[in-house]
Amino acid sequence: MISYLYQRQKGLCPHCQQKITEQTGWNAHHLTPKHLGGKWESENLVLMHPVCHIQVHQQPVTATALASMAGVKGA
Repeated sequence: MISYLYQRQKGLCPHCQQKITEQTGWNAHHLTPKHLGGKWESENLVLMHPVCHIQVHQQPVTATALASMAGVKGA
């Protein structure tokens, strides 16, 4: 699934638009949080840099905006 997400996002973090690499690391972020019924499925996930992931949780960006930046269809 990681490979699919990486390809869908063209290797870019949807938050900062910088390349995700083994050196930068990554986290999977749920567009719809698990506690609100979000599933562990590709259409509900984006890859983000660990620091960007923290920033999104501290200053929430809408799921629709992140999904759009990550190339998720139907968001």
